[in-house]
Amino acid sequence: MRRLATTLLLILLAAWAVADEIKIQYLRPSRVLGMLATSKWDAQVFEAQYEEGSMLPVGLRVKADDVKGVLIVYGDPDSIEELRRYVSLFDVKKRELKLSIDIDAPLDRHHNRSDTTLKNNTSWGMSDGPSGVSLKASVRINDDNSITYYLTIEKDKTQRTLVLKAKNGNTIDISLDQLLKTDQDKTGELLKVYDKKTTVGTFSPTAMTMKLRAAIVDEPTNRH
Repeated sequence: MRRLATTLLLILLAAWAVADEIKIQYLRPSRVLGMLATSKWDAQVFEAQYEEGSMLPVGLRVKADDVKGVLIVYGDPDSIEELRRYVSLFDVKKRELKLSIDIDAPLDRHHNRSDTTLKNNTSWGMSDGPSGVSLKASVRINDDNSITYYLTIEKDKTQRTLVLKAKNGNTIDISLDQLLKTDQDKTGELLKVYDKKTTVGTFSPTAMTMKLRAAIVDEPTNRH
């Protein structure tokens, strides 16, 4: 009986339905519609209407056009405005971080700095020829605006994985010479530092070192 009533309501609403477009700015429209229709973050849906358990208002029929970047909506104006409010909860710009990496190899008379901008929860890699160091870095902004780093560092076929946490804008100092010694197993090392620089290893004037610093775009940072 409930399904029949819903079907009749949809037919009646369709009689005075209007078409409108909702512009999607930061995601694929089919992804947004998938989240609204199925409540699953990884769903991709190109056409949907109200079903029990979905976030779509009753009486709406929605199509996703990824090429135009819009949701095409058929229904009454009040329901379309309600959907527009729901869309604004999902269509949000992903936060960004500016990542700086300094590699210093005094014995090789070499210094290299790389700067890049990353989306939150994404990865970036680099290979520094003169020092022979390769790095893959993933960065994540935590709820308290601190930053977690997932680092894979490799040199001469020796690889180490680090997970570190530091305040937004703080610098992480890594002694590559000590970290990459073949007799040390640093895999999975977890360091949590909130109020000072994060330091991995001991340092000497000739040590090969790496400095990392990530700062959230448009957020105040700590200058330590």
